Amino acid sequence: MLAAALAGCAGSPPGTAPVSPPLASPSTPPPSTPQAPADATQTAAALPWCVQTSLREEDDLMRNFGGIPAGVRRIEETRFIASYDRASGKVGPLDNGNRFVMEFDAQGHLLSSTDRGRYTYDADGRLRSIDGAPVDWQSADAWIVRGATRRGTWKEQVRQESDGQVEWTRRIIASPNGAHHRRPGSLQARLFDDECFALSRQWEAPNEARQVVTADGKVRPAPKVVSYRTFASVERKPDGSRIVRDNGAAAFIDGQWLPLAWDNEVAEYSPRHELTRVTRTDAATGERHVSEYHYKRDSRGNIVRVVITSPAAPGEKGERVDPFANVFVRKLTYFDTLPTTSADNGLTSAK
Repeated sequence: MLAAALAGCAGSPPGTAPVSPPLASPSTPPPSTPQAPADATQTAAALPWCVQTSLREEDDLMRNFGGIPAGVRRIEETRFIASYDRASGKVGPLDNGNRFVMEFDAQGHLLSSTDRGRYTYDADGRLRSIDGAPVDWQSADAWIVRGATRRGTWKEQVRQESDGQVEWTRRIIASPNGAHHRRPGSLQARLFDDECFALSRQWEAPNEARQVVTADGKVRPAPKVVSYRTFASVERKPDGSRIVRDNGAAAFIDGQWLPLAWDNEVAEYSPRHELTRVTRTDAATGERHVSEYHYKRDSRGNIVRVVITSPAAPGEKGERVDPFANVFVRKLTYFDTLPTTSADNGLTSAK
């Protein structure tokens, strides 16, 4: 069980090797024992968003930028690189942006996403298909996505613990065409707290270099596909804000988990659980990289602009302008109104 295996690892200090065995060997075949069909009254809507197939990968929307706004039908988000005045908060001309669209039904289900395709649901709100690939429910917390040769076929399963933690696993049953590292039996796993902050992640990835750098600085040979784990802890502040700290990473090599030299990240969230600051420390050089997040809202209090910028370096008071800030401009369409943005938030310039 992932929660039991990782409970002692999520808070381990950097450089400490996990002592638990792997959740599953990469070559372990998927279970073949059929399960009883799910009762029609049990729906995926009861599952936390971070383990729902349609929302799981939408971290920017769901975890970092406040979630799905109430009553929203459509989010059109255009992403730019633009200048940002750190003193006034003004954004320079917005040109050549990349546009992404998400659409929702009145119950808040994601219907379509530019990045991930279309989703359909049954009358109970349970996911039925992903871009035409049927979803077969084995129980209220286990389902199989049959994506055929284009997407492959995989099984997802959720286990909710008594302390509110949630473990999620995804195991490949049949690989999609061309995805050699996503072999049958390949496993992804995540452990979340009761607020959907990730405490641990496990996945497989190609390793073209055929080596890893361990926490002691040594270079170790590695296979061409490696299983990795990362660990984190969440500090809960009395005002509702959160600080999520990386607590190390490991790779499964020669039958054991080896602690790795891994970039460290500290993410700070506001009481509204919106990302405000991320500090990354490079494992090789020790160099720190800081990103700050600035928001603008519409009359309903929902986010219509996000600016991601780096603070001016110490002693550089004259460096008030970041010429290469990331700017996300959103147009929100609600079920009860026309499309809205803030009045001074056009796509040619934004204050």
